Amino acid sequence: MKHIDAGLLVAHALGDDAALCTEELHHLAVCGQCLQEVEELRHLAATGRLLSADDQLVQPSAVVWDRIRAGLHPPPAGSGRRRPAGGAGRPDRRLRASRFPRCHRS
Repeated sequence: MKHIDAGLLVAHALGDDAALCTEELHHLAVCGQCLQEVEELRHLAATGRLLSADDQLVQPSAVVWDRIRAGLHPPPAGSGRRRPAGGAGRPDRRLRASRFPRCHRS
């Protein structure tokens, strides 16, 4: 089953009622994975709206930055070095280009 493009799910979650065509809305009604993603995006948007200018960002620890660097520059195959735990270095399937054919809109 091909899923709805992540950008379209974001637009829909943010309230853009025209973001999805009829075929995509039907897919969303029957696909638990896409529906869960929309719900998570809605929750994230609602949380972001609660932030104010008084809120402070927290500096990530050095371990976080090390994992990010390791994910951006994975060790060469056969080097004997292992990738960091948590799957860093593997592309996130949601970041791929559209996997759902665009609807034919007139």
